[in-house]
Amino acid sequence: MYIYVNVLETKYMSSKFWVNINRQFKQQSTEWRPGTALHRRGLLTDELFPLFIMYISLIYRSFLKQVILDRKYEKYWLPLNTQYLKYKQTHGYYENMWMMTGQLIDAIEITYDKAQDRVCVGIPVNKYQKVKGLKKKIKLNDLAKWMEFGTAKMQGTMKGMPPRPLFRMVRQNISKNIHKYYSDFNSMLGQIAD
Repeated sequence: MYIYVNVLETKYMSSKFWVNINRQFKQQSTEWRPGTALHRRGLLTDELFPLFIMYISLIYRSFLKQVILDRKYEKYWLPLNTQYLKYKQTHGYYENMWMMTGQLIDAIEITYDKAQDRVCVGIPVNKYQKVKGLKKKIKLNDLAKWMEFGTAKMQGTMKGMPPRPLFRMVRQNISKNIHKYYSDFNSMLGQIAD
């Protein structure tokens, strides 16, 4: 069992919006296997490993939403274009980098794909956002990918969108602290057993 992060799926992205990102980001897989080393060492049994994956999925989704609301990673990203910031202010949108209307943050969900035995964390491909001034609705999954990886210079604009990696940064943070989450998981199981 593993966690599949659909926002990191780039092979179907339109070349019109794609920017050549550095190898470090391209090599990041959509598949994430937190706790595999703990499982191999016998610290997570075969029965507990799927529960741990679900637990980490819940942590991941919660962390993603909290980071957006708290603007925790914005200090690592290029600031919003001043024209775009004014647009957001004028139309009553949130000024957070990964948030305009709140629809994107609300769309982050967890599902289980039984056929592939994986937990999926991300934004469904069938969710859309209406943006004032645009005739077409934007797919939230595409928007998240553009935010995550950046875009190439688009026709009629001065620049593309710089990458603002959220899903990868949160995943990296959780991976670095996997032993803490394992300890929390064990404590939670101990409380349930009592």
